[in-house]
Amino acid sequence: MKKAILTSLISACIIFPTVYLTACNKNNEVTVETKSTVVQGKTMGTFYQVNVVGGYKGGEEGLKALAEGAFAKITKAISTFDKDAELYIQHFAENATSALERTFLTRSMVLRMARMAEMRDPKETGTHVTRVSKFSLEIYDRWAFNHNIPLKERTAFRDSLIIASMLHDVGKVGISDLILKKPGRFDDTERNIIKAHTYICHFLFAGFVSSLDKMTLEVALHHHERWDGKGYPGKIDSSKVTSPDVIFDLHDAQGLKGEEIPLSARIVAVADVFDALSHRRCYKDAWSEGDVLNELKSQSGLQFDPEVIDAFFEVYPTIKEIQNSLPDEEA
Repeated sequence: MKKAILTSLISACIIFPTVYLTACNKNNEVTVETKSTVVQGKTMGTFYQVNVVGGYKGGEEGLKALAEGAFAKITKAISTFDKDAELYIQHFAENATSALERTFLTRSMVLRMARMAEMRDPKETGTHVTRVSKFSLEIYDRWAFNHNIPLKERTAFRDSLIIASMLHDVGKVGISDLILKKPGRFDDTERNIIKAHTYICHFLFAGFVSSLDKMTLEVALHHHERWDGKGYPGKIDSSKVTSPDVIFDLHDAQGLKGEEIPLSARIVAVADVFDALSHRRCYKDAWSEGDVLNELKSQSGLQFDPEVIDAFFEVYPTIKEIQNSLPDEEA
């Protein structure tokens, strides 16, 4: 039991800046999951997911105390290991170190790919992809909480989302510099070409072999779809994307609609638009906070999934803290 607790706790701390703990009362009437999110070494907030099986009458304060006691119980459990457990800890620490190294290398490679896309597109900044990734995780966690998604499924999804969201615009590496580096706004022809950064990712990620590849393709391909079906690229023939030079005419594209759009892309769409509107670009000034929030609310059910928008506003205080902790490099 101690080994299982230690493994769960340490692996959560190593891989992600979010720690999940679970506690239950002695009759198993109530299970409480706690979640703490850490950004740059600071805890941004904790919330509790409470699952009541039945018969519990301890009240809200009792539930809160149960959740807050979870960490104390685990701390006590891992402080009393015998020699056999110490050998296990040493072995696990070595494996944890390897996992940490692999995670660091994976993240470094992803950031290099994102930076490569940024170098091609001067309209974006390096911290944009980091903010979008962190926003996306917060939105998903609340959406999953609202939908009672099991912890195992939730963890697997966010494992992929943290990476896939960083690569939402990686397809821009296949767009001509004449388009990407044009100052000001695009005309209709240029706008059709820039839209190709979505489906170019078929060329990059076709034949995916992992859930991460699959989600990365979904996010890159569909983060400009709209809930009302008026987005892009829609239902294109991916078999024709044989090179980065393939350009479809998307003026009359039939976009995906509603839940046809993958959840990961619906979440990144909100995070991406929020961040883009909130920051200055060479072709526009930053919008005020009020205007940005009003825009998101007005587009609920039109551009954006209403449930994703609801989740965004439920975690907005954390979103705001992340935003403040990661200003644009030029600021």
